[in-house]
Amino acid sequence: MGDARRVAQRQALNSRVSKPSLPANEAKSNGTREPLGSSVVRVLSWVHAVQRVISFRQLLD
Repeated sequence: MGDARRVAQRQALNSRVSKPSLPANEAKSNGTREPLGSSVVRVLSWVHAVQRVISFRQLLD
């Protein structure tokens, strides 16, 4: 379970690091699509919730 969590964190870091030009694109889109920051926050909070469920289930074992 820890490996999958590490892979997910690495993928999140890679996707953030490899797209430095996104803020300019966000300014151009002008609200037609969701800004990257809020989608990143939603994904990270979802990952965090999954991690809590996993650790809670490990406590029950």
